[in-house]
Amino acid sequence: MEKKYKPTLKPANEITKLVLMFFCRDTTPRIAFRLPAECFKNGQLPPTPMPQKVTVIDVREFQCSQAVMALLRLLVRAAREAPFDAVLAHNAEAALLALAARPMTHAPVVHVAHALWRHELPAYGPQSIARLLARGGYAIDRFLARRVDATLVLCEAARAGLAPDAGGSIAVVPPGLDPAAPPDDAEVKDACARHGLAPGGYALYAGNLDRYQELPDLATAATHAPDIPFVVVTHDPRGPAPHPLRVIAANALQTRLLTFGAGACLLPRRIPGGFPIKLLNYMEAGVPIVARAAVADGFVHEESALLLDASAGMQAFAALVTRLFREPQLAQRVGAGGRALLKQRHHW
Repeated sequence: MEKKYKPTLKPANEITKLVLMFFCRDTTPRIAFRLPAECFKNGQLPPTPMPQKVTVIDVREFQCSQAVMALLRLLVRAAREAPFDAVLAHNAEAALLALAARPMTHAPVVHVAHALWRHELPAYGPQSIARLLARGGYAIDRFLARRVDATLVLCEAARAGLAPDAGGSIAVVPPGLDPAAPPDDAEVKDACARHGLAPGGYALYAGNLDRYQELPDLATAATHAPDIPFVVVTHDPRGPAPHPLRVIAANALQTRLLTFGAGACLLPRRIPGGFPIKLLNYMEAGVPIVARAAVADGFVHEESALLLDASAGMQAFAALVTRLFREPQLAQRVGAGGRALLKQRHHW
């Protein structure tokens, strides 16, 4: 029965009308109708004000279950009024909803797989049921890969993980960021001074404090490099980070300034299958990166980052951070290599 609902997906250069569907962090479903393909960039909706022909429908006034049904009805009604070339489902929740609507919309579903759920889902539950959650995550990965018309992934690990079950085409599209002009040195120095930091004198992690980021591991690394401040900059400080990490709440501009001021940028997570967007921001700043090789797709050790195997302990992680602070020529070369990689591989 599923096969007969699968319409033909046009070549990318022939798609002129998309539906972009996504669920926000608070599970609020939102939709953008008649989104021209060229407007979808960097994995986000276009900035306000919206370009012409873009209409955003936000259903936050409903409860979550009501919002899902309202979004489903809106999608079906809009497709009947003016058929779409494709539905671009920006996460797994949106892909499931788009598949539910496909028998009525007859619109191909393109899923943007940001992660492998078999690896990420266990991070959202207690360790005692991690294996059960991993099996559930694998079932989600397999279900979506088999049923959507095409899958876009951000890295080779995700392609390798989903390809055996893919019922449609699958392609690796590294996320993009167009480098902007760097901030003035005075702005960076002022942002650092506001938090008692010396430019170039601290190691930085920028992002959320969720469990899958593995910040307890980063705290362990910090204990092995006591002379280097390990700073966590986040927009959402919902809880304290493990000692001795220092948490700074900051908006996007402040985070960018502190990133440019760092002596090293850190990514402790081990979970493969995605491409953390913070890596793009690190590369833009030209600051040397320390990360796990399985997560830093496209990077080369000692050229564009300092990389560790997933099995390496946090003492080895701390040793690489310390090395960057002791070898300024290495730090400069690796930082420049990261920015060059951004322009070469991620510049849209």
